[in-house]
Amino acid sequence: MIHLFFKRNRIKKIKLRTGFFPLSGIHSVELYIYLGLLFLFLLSFIFRVKFVLIFATPIFWSIYILIIDTINYNLFRASFLKSNNRELLIIVISSIIVWFVFEWFNIFISNWKYFNLISSVAVRYLGYFWSFATILLAVLETNDFFMRSGIFKKFRFTKFSLNNLLNKLHLEEKRFLAILFFN
Repeated sequence: MIHLFFKRNRIKKIKLRTGFFPLSGIHSVELYIYLGLLFLFLLSFIFRVKFVLIFATPIFWSIYILIIDTINYNLFRASFLKSNNRELLIIVISSIIVWFVFEWFNIFISNWKYFNLISSVAVRYLGYFWSFATILLAVLETNDFFMRSGIFKKFRFTKFSLNNLLNKLHLEEKRFLAILFFN
């Protein structure tokens, strides 16, 4: 069993509030992380199943969201899935819109291509919507975890400046960079 969320290895059962997520009536928040890990474990064995191959991206993003949301809820009592239904809906719709904008840009710049797509347009767009809906939520959940945990507080980050970098270089190094980039 995984108990990295509890002080002194004491297990606490947490009752869920009703929310948008389908499993919100289950007895314990820990169920989310166990379901996520179980799905991840099972899918790693059945990865040759066509459904899993076709929808690998949204499946694994969804599993990640279940796990990181559970961690956030257990550590900080903050959860996108369990707290505000309207906020979750706005995040999902925004995520879909943002990623369709990226797809629209890709029409002109051809930066990436999709291979072996499903011939059924309805199933293909179901996969698109599912994939696009999960990515922004996963990024926000991860950001929430790092911001609340303070993991990066002990690191000092300085603003990157090309001028500061060039000032630290010797004359020979500057000449080499000038020849390398401007010839």
